[in-house]
Amino acid sequence: MSRTGRALDLVLAAAAVVVAGAVAYRTFVQPAPPGPSRGEAEYITEWKDGLGASRVVAGGPGAKAVLVEFTDLECPACAAFHRTLELVRDEFPGDLEVRYVPFPLDRHRFAMPSARGAECAATEGKLAAWIDIVYEAQDSLGLIAWGELAARAGLSDTSAIAKCVLSRERSPAIESGLEYGARVGVSATPTILVNGWKLAGVPNRTILRAAITRALAGESLQNLATDLPVLVPAVE
Repeated sequence: MSRTGRALDLVLAAAAVVVAGAVAYRTFVQPAPPGPSRGEAEYITEWKDGLGASRVVAGGPGAKAVLVEFTDLECPACAAFHRTLELVRDEFPGDLEVRYVPFPLDRHRFAMPSARGAECAATEGKLAAWIDIVYEAQDSLGLIAWGELAARAGLSDTSAIAKCVLSRERSPAIESGLEYGARVGVSATPTILVNGWKLAGVPNRTILRAAITRALAGESLQNLATDLPVLVPAVE
């Protein structure tokens, strides 16, 4: 065998050793990637301290269960949760109050403009309608004029809303929402609190219904996810 052939054999043998070692490391040494986390709810003792940064979008005074949602209106997971929440909240008429907290993420181009529009819509009593419309048009944000979205939401002064959305002035309401979120440990959207219990991840319909039911009964939500025998997909 030529020197070139022997050298090639040595290279291939060394490569085989490296590959085998890597496989062994991944199999026996490297920890397995974590499976789907069921997570546990965490009680936030100071959750009521920041409620002034939220706005009621459904329900009202007298409700025994208060759901606080930290949301980014350009966040796809928020839009999916919004649809789930619409289905569940109708099951608890009079018992559930839903509160919106603006938490626009920097990585979403239209999150801050949408949040500004929400604050302006709130002055006309159209906050819930604005949220609905923005989620419906989420894939077309930046393509549909803000004034058009305002008209769809039933706002009377669409030009004022368009100016509001594009404003560069600081928004105390949005800043308060971001501060409230930071205080309770919000790192992603949507983050959901139910009577002060911060739910793990984005709750599906089954978990959300169970969370509200337990909250109404004054029960702990800590083992909520692990107590449920069957979980359904996050988006229903």
